[in-house]
Amino acid sequence: MISDHNKVAVLMLKPECNMHCEYCVIEDDFSSFPYEVACELAIKLKAEGYNNLILGGGEPTLWRGDVFKLAHFSKSLGFFVQIGTNAIRLPLDFASNTDIDRWILPLDSSHEEIHNQLRHYKSSHFQIMMNVLGQLKKNKRDVYISTVVTSINKTSLDDMINFLNEYNCENKNLISWNLYQLLPLGRGGLVNWDTLKITTEEFDSIVAKLKSRDRNFKITVRKNMYASKNVDFFTYKDDAMNLNEKFYVKK
Repeated sequence: MISDHNKVAVLMLKPECNMHCEYCVIEDDFSSFPYEVACELAIKLKAEGYNNLILGGGEPTLWRGDVFKLAHFSKSLGFFVQIGTNAIRLPLDFASNTDIDRWILPLDSSHEEIHNQLRHYKSSHFQIMMNVLGQLKKNKRDVYISTVVTSINKTSLDDMINFLNEYNCENKNLISWNLYQLLPLGRGGLVNWDTLKITTEEFDSIVAKLKSRDRNFKITVRKNMYASKNVDFFTYKDDAMNLNEKFYVKK
């Protein structure tokens, strides 16, 4: 493992999710972390110089080990703790949880019908996101908003600038709008590639236009999150911990 204080560790706690996204890049080829193993790994990562820990999945709130208990433990080790969640199963007091330093949340359009076309959950995942973002804003909690750029939402992203500027004008709790290029991977990205794909040139053009707009937040571009130089992904499989497809057997 790479020892670097700027490195970010992502724990993929389990592959399963409670919603269906058209472009999901998660594979089903790893297992759910046992709670004790996740804690052992957190201790090991801290000793090796990682200070930033993201708890993700799949959907981490479905993890039987209790993601908020792990967040508390990780915070006690001195980590900057983030959670990447679809926000469907959050506890009532989530916005006041001081063990979570930053929330990473999905929003693919400021138009309800477009977001819901890409992210399927019962009647409207968009309304869940509006409620959660509102509570985090009220409590002045740091937020990353993640958007996957596809053929369906690409023309609505200019409106997202207006929405996010308004959202961020009071408390400045939106730290970054993360723009992801669609990848032909996983449960959705591979299956729906022909329908959702845009060219790299078009993605770059869209990003350049968005970055040229006046805004009160940062835009971060993620063409391939798995190829990031400062992010390592950890999964659990066959009694082994996996770092970017290199297995580290639990001893």
